[in-house]
Amino acid sequence: MFRVFSIIYCSSHDLLRRYGKTYKLDVNKEDDGILFVRFSDPTSADETYPTGRYLVADAEADGSIFLDFNKAYNPPCAFTDFATCVFAPEQNHLDFKITAGESYPHKNH
Repeated sequence: MFRVFSIIYCSSHDLLRRYGKTYKLDVNKEDDGILFVRFSDPTSADETYPTGRYLVADAEADGSIFLDFNKAYNPPCAFTDFATCVFAPEQNHLDFKITAGESYPHKNH
C-alpha cells in the first residue's frame, strides 16, 4: 500500500513501474501545459470516489513525469449532482491501493 511516500516517477512514455510490474497510464496535457492524470485503484468505491480520482503531475527536465499521489483529489462530481466528470480510463486502473490523497467521506452522495 502507498501511504505518505506515494511519489512515483514515470518515464516519458507514461509508464509506471512498481515491484517489477509496468503500468501504462494515459496522461493528458492540458492547453496550459499542465499534465493531468485520471486513475482508479482498489480503494475506488469503498474508500475513495467510485469513478476514480484526479492528479496533476509535474514534468521533469528529463521528460519523466512526477506523480505525487498525496495530492490525488476527488472529481467535482463527488460533491454535487450538478457537475459532470470524466471517469478514469480502464487502462489507468491500478491493481494496488493508493491510500494517499483525498478520501471519499460522502458515502451516501
